Amino acid sequence: MDKKRIGRYIKQLRKEHRYSQNDLVNRIEELMIDPSQVSKWERGDVSIDTLKLLSEVFEISIDELVSGKKPDITPLEEKYFSVRSNWCMDVNENEIYEKNQEQRLLIKNRAKELVLLLMDEGMTPSEVKEFDFLFTHFFDIQDEIEPSTLRFEIRRKALTMRNKKVNEKYWEVQKLFLNKDRLEFKKDVWDYEDDVESFKKKLTLAEPQEKDILLAQIQTHNVTHRYGGFAKKIYAQQFGKYDEERITKNAIRIMIENGAMLNNRLLGFEKKIFRKEPILDRMEELFDKWKRPIVTAYWDDEQRCEHFVEIENMRENRLFELFQVLNLKKPWIDYPDFLNLFNQNREFPEDLLLEMYDKDDRLPKKEETKEEKLLSAKDIFFRYELQEWEKAQKREEQAEREIKELQNLEKKLYNGETVLTTEYKEWVGGKNGELDEEYIRSVIQGMDYQTYLSSRDEEKTKNLLNDLERLSLDEIRRTYFTKEVRNG
Repeated sequence: MDKKRIGRYIKQLRKEHRYSQNDLVNRIEELMIDPSQVSKWERGDVSIDTLKLLSEVFEISIDELVSGKKPDITPLEEKYFSVRSNWCMDVNENEIYEKNQEQRLLIKNRAKELVLLLMDEGMTPSEVKEFDFLFTHFFDIQDEIEPSTLRFEIRRKALTMRNKKVNEKYWEVQKLFLNKDRLEFKKDVWDYEDDVESFKKKLTLAEPQEKDILLAQIQTHNVTHRYGGFAKKIYAQQFGKYDEERITKNAIRIMIENGAMLNNRLLGFEKKIFRKEPILDRMEELFDKWKRPIVTAYWDDEQRCEHFVEIENMRENRLFELFQVLNLKKPWIDYPDFLNLFNQNREFPEDLLLEMYDKDDRLPKKEETKEEKLLSAKDIFFRYELQEWEKAQKREEQAEREIKELQNLEKKLYNGETVLTTEYKEWVGGKNGELDEEYIRSVIQGMDYQTYLSSRDEEKTKNLLNDLERLSLDEIRRTYFTKEVRNG
């Protein structure tokens, strides 16, 4: 119960009814008091019994008087109309975006307001109802507890931190829930160029840690377009040449200019792991990968059946499957030339990709620029083939390293060594060597408010902003988004 707010509301109601302090006292027959007592009420020094009498004088409910404001009689389903999945049907097409932004802001601000009330003096019954509605429909609650249990946990946390500042309390309390409509890298950042001003507004409204979470993900993610080649063609027509590095660096600038900061604690890192194992076990593993014969199949036209044979496990034989993939639609190169091409080019040559694109009967013949053809070829029509090329290149690089390792192990075994100590690196920060939001949030869960504030690096962030034009994206990542390797 916010006594100061109640006092201000008593004064507001008295003036609305055009009562002097004397008039108000005279209307409460049960109390034989001096009119000066009204001043105390209006400062919040008022008992529950007096509130009951005042509610009768002003002809309002005790709940309204305790809440310290006029009730919002709008039904919650109307006030928060975005709870309905088809709400867009009831809004003018030109107003959908604006209405959606209004709802996002209303829900975010009102939820925070109710949480702060709950942490302080508590809520009125109508506010409890509104709290439960908001947190049922618009928030993910930790451990999927009910809103009523969430209210209890918020009060409990607030009481255990009674000597802390409001910001510190709210920092801990908000770890219990997550807005379903929060900013996400692969939604809001990827699509920021569709509406830059909207992206800036979202950042302005976001909590500091939400901005930092987006910026941290630049460690392993570029800002790209989710819809591939066709959308990139449209992009090129609207904004000019599609330049992923420029787009990513511009997103970094916008995030920093709207409050995001570098925070080294939120970054992923590689952990060194040392493992001991028998040399023979490792040799067997490598032999199976790169020396054991490959089983392959061929079709016998005479017997009308498939036969399986073993062939030598060597580079030329391993690459034949890739050769078949690239020749699946229309042969364009013989195998010896293909092997030379593969050995001499880490990435698939663009001139040959354009040749394949032009000769492919599947594709409509129309006037396109070289850039448009490459976008279509890479992201749509030959995406699978290029992915297989990349996989094969990585596989053969691995084969070269590990065949040399096998030869070295044979020498060690010959010299009497039996145990191998292997060092390898394990990525900590998400899956597949990428930094993800779930990992970052788990880090934030373990930080108190002061630790979080002190780990935001304002000076380093300013330096990054100044270096955006001077450094390449790879250099930016090495300089500002790299965390030291740790020993496991």
